[in-house]
Order: sequence, then C-alpha cells, then structure tokens
Amino acid sequence: MECYLERRDWAGVERHASALAEFMAEDPVPCANFYIERARYCRRRAKPRR
Repeated sequence: MECYLERRDWAGVERHASALAEFMAEDPVPCANFYIERARYCRRRAKPRR
C-alpha cells in the first residue's frame, strides 16, 4: 500500500486495503488493522471532494 500512497493511486490504495482486510478477517492482527485504517484515512484526506 505504501507504493500506492506515494504515487497517490487512490484506487490501488483501496484495492490493497480491502484485500488485506479480507485476508485478515478471520484472524485480525493489530498492525494489519493499523495499516488498513491508515491507508483509508490517507485516501479520504487526499481525495478531492465533489
């Protein structure tokens, strides 16, 4: 996700955050949840509002 954040590829950020969330759904790990929420927060803050 970091590469997508650096390139401001918001679709890539969400795609990978969703994939990680789905993969970790059965056995969540705090650090994975941190990266998922961080990526989604950055996407929300940077994406222009319509």
